[in-house]
Amino acid sequence: MINPAEITTVSVHELVPAVWGLDDLLPHEVDETLRQGSVQGLADLISAYIGTVSSLAFNPTTVNSGETLPATTTTEWMFVGKGTFLNVGGGSDITTTEELNVLTSNGTYWSLAVQIPIDVEFSGVVQTIRSGFTATVPSENAVFQALALKANTSDIPVTFPKKLERFGNGTDNTIDIGTTSLATLIFLEGAPLIGADWEQLGTEITFTFIPESGTRLQII
Repeated sequence: MINPAEITTVSVHELVPAVWGLDDLLPHEVDETLRQGSVQGLADLISAYIGTVSSLAFNPTTVNSGETLPATTTTEWMFVGKGTFLNVGGGSDITTTEELNVLTSNGTYWSLAVQIPIDVEFSGVVQTIRSGFTATVPSENAVFQALALKANTSDIPVTFPKKLERFGNGTDNTIDIGTTSLATLIFLEGAPLIGADWEQLGTEITFTFIPESGTRLQII
């Protein structure tokens, strides 16, 4: 289970670019369990599969989008990423739309054999912050956008209606307000407490902490 307190999230487009390497790791699902495998392992698998029907050799050349594919004189295959690749031997240029793609050669020019989507989704990461939802994790962007809408309490002028005022004694975590009317808001030295900090039962309010001696509590 994902612990939101121990993880951070990042989108693929935020990662630092790097060329493919045979030791790079890729995620793949095995019996509904997420596993890892290397590019070399995938290459070996595809090579073995393709080799059984066409005896194609693997070409490890790295080509980026916009570059020219390597000259080819034998039947072979290679990996490329997403982009447009200039063909050789009179073949048409190749455009791919997935993150991992296999090109095959007939000994003269290259053709697109298969496109392999690599989409890793964290089902528990959402782009919203909602009350009552405990099985999902908001993204960093969602948290940032939500906090950007909040004002600093120090920037908000507050006039307290002095309905009730009490002072901590440094010993007890309860105070008696002398009425069963439900409190809606409590300020500790001018700072509002969250609902989880206190609860009211009858005329008594119990805090989750012990107010220091002399600290002012305003109950509204």
